[in-house]
Amino acid sequence: MNKLLEIYNIKPKTELPVNTQSGIDGQTAKVIDSVEDPYDKKAKQSGWFILINGEAYMKQVSVGSIVFIEKQMKGWNAWRETWGKDDPRSQSVKTLVSGGSFESALTKANEYTSYFNKPKRVK
Repeated sequence: MNKLLEIYNIKPKTELPVNTQSGIDGQTAKVIDSVEDPYDKKAKQSGWFILINGEAYMKQVSVGSIVFIEKQMKGWNAWRETWGKDDPRSQSVKTLVSGGSFESALTKANEYTSYFNKPKRVK
C-alpha cells in the first residue's frame, strides 16, 4: 500500500504506525481467505484458472486443447475441448465426468491433465 502512495505521490494526512499497517494487511488477508469459495481454493491449489467463482474452471493442456470443470444442475461435469488453428468451433469434445461430485470431477480432470505434463519418451 505504501508503494502505491509513493508511485502516485499521495501523502496521507497522518502516517499509521508500521505495526498498525501490518496488522491491517494481516486482517485483510484473513477476511479474504474466509470468504474464498472452498471449490476455488481446491481448484487454485491444483493450478486451475477460475472462470466463475464456485462454478467454472479451466486449464489449458496444449495449444488447442482446454479442460473445463463446470457446475451444472445435476452435479459437476469435466470435459476436454480441442480447437483447430483459426477455427472458432471446437473440433472434438471428450467427456471426463458427467454429474459427479466436485472432488471426482477435479480428480479426473487432474489425472487427465497430468498425462499431458508427463515427459514424453524419445524413440
